[in-house]
Amino acid sequence: MRYLYQIAVFAAVTVLAGCVTTPEQKEKPDVAVQQVEQISVSNRLKRAIQYLQNGNNDEARRDLEIIITQHPNHRVAKDLINQMDMDPKEYLGTEHFLYTSQPKDSLSVIAERFLGDSLQFVILSRYNQIENPSRLTVGDTLKIPGKRSLALPEEKAPKLPVQMSGEPSKYALAKKHYDAQNYRDAITTLEKEQEKDITEEARNLLLLSYSAHADKLAAQKQLKSARVLLEKAQALDPSNDQIAMQLASLDDMLLADRFYKQGMAYTASGELDKAYDSFSQALVYEPDHAMASKGLKKTRQTLVTRYHKEAMSLYRRHNLDKAIEIWEKVLVLDPQYEPAMIYRTRALELQEKLKNL
Repeated sequence: MRYLYQIAVFAAVTVLAGCVTTPEQKEKPDVAVQQVEQISVSNRLKRAIQYLQNGNNDEARRDLEIIITQHPNHRVAKDLINQMDMDPKEYLGTEHFLYTSQPKDSLSVIAERFLGDSLQFVILSRYNQIENPSRLTVGDTLKIPGKRSLALPEEKAPKLPVQMSGEPSKYALAKKHYDAQNYRDAITTLEKEQEKDITEEARNLLLLSYSAHADKLAAQKQLKSARVLLEKAQALDPSNDQIAMQLASLDDMLLADRFYKQGMAYTASGELDKAYDSFSQALVYEPDHAMASKGLKKTRQTLVTRYHKEAMSLYRRHNLDKAIEIWEKVLVLDPQYEPAMIYRTRALELQEKLKNL
């Protein structure tokens, strides 16, 4: 009899609850969603470098260690941590000369000019006991490692006229291809010159051609071919930060593509929860991935409808706790989904009233 009484009470309270809450009176759900930061490797690296430029080394270290956890062979992240940890005199040597900072100078510019790597501003700032690299001012005196005669650009040997191993037309031909955006032909022409004594200007043009053609291939989603070109560029100039950043961005795109394909496979097997997670991960690494965005939207709509239907069934069977739990999942997927907002509120009200009976 007591069981029948509880059922009757529940039915009565359900009717009352239907009168208590209307769409106009619905309250915003108090769904507590833990926000876990998700950021692509290239964006995390950019942020770490920004932290280092502003002297926020602890924050930079956290980002760099995450990158290395995800990509143990990430050269740039490992080198930056190395610069943060090593003895500056051991890293750069004790021999140095003095330099007075000029207008438009920054530690990155000075590191590029004298050390050949703009990212070595980290170790250069420590070498000079500068806590915040961004606060360099005109007239500051810096210690620059090495000898003045070898370091200052104006004291370097003058550039030789542009010439390509007895074939002066080769560079001009490659430059013509490059200017016409025929990067493949420019690369073919210049790679032949690598077998000879290629000039510095031709080498720089080859780097630009690798980079530009890699971008073109990446835009066409030929990601593996693009990476091959960037690996060649990095082999040609291992200290080139732009190539390193381009490689990091391309790796993000490759990861995004892998997660997208995984999402499609889960969709085909009916595992929509896993598909949703995979599409979400794809968009972490490449926010503009159109197909992943489309897959995520479609999967979200299907899951929202499915979860709400399941929660309604539980609600009608008086399983309020489970119904509320599922509506909270719905509202994580779509915080503005009105049916879940309304019925979750009703279920909470019913719970409270049943407790007070």
